[in-house]
Amino acid sequence: MLRYARITVLILFVLLRFPTHGQSSGKQSQANNDFIANASVEELATGYLDWVSRQPDTGGDSKPHRMEMPTLDIYSPAGVSLYFGANSAANAATIRKLSQELPKQASSPARPSLREAIDMFHELKSQKEKILSGQRYTVFAITYPNWDHCKEQNEAIVQLREHRQQMPNIQIVEVRLHK
Repeated sequence: MLRYARITVLILFVLLRFPTHGQSSGKQSQANNDFIANASVEELATGYLDWVSRQPDTGGDSKPHRMEMPTLDIYSPAGVSLYFGANSAANAATIRKLSQELPKQASSPARPSLREAIDMFHELKSQKEKILSGQRYTVFAITYPNWDHCKEQNEAIVQLREHRQQMPNIQIVEVRLHK
């Protein structure tokens, strides 16, 4: 348990260093099967580390875990992670290719299911059934809105929203982090 506490403190320290100017908490909007939630870094760290501690494939509390930003999971209609990335440029390229090709294989690192990812964030829990009932592919992005390191992924998400009519089988869940 002490190791878990040290990991949480380390993650919070690292993530709180990032600039997050102009962000506010509270529910933003929901349109066209897109969901936007605001969450604190602490909520993300707590939810993710709770999930990790219950997973035999991840090593639970016995090994250190690193959280990078931004992250992107693409989930199948069944809620299985098909793609995971933690590099803004690579994630942006993947998002831009979605109109031509959707990932088909499960991502290699152990990842939460869509249901488990939703349960990590208070603002999404009330929308869980609506998110899960669509039987669509889900682009699940976790980001800092105003951090340059996340800029490419954030711009790709905006572009994806602008072209939603061309991809009715995709929904977007975006979690915007704040301190």
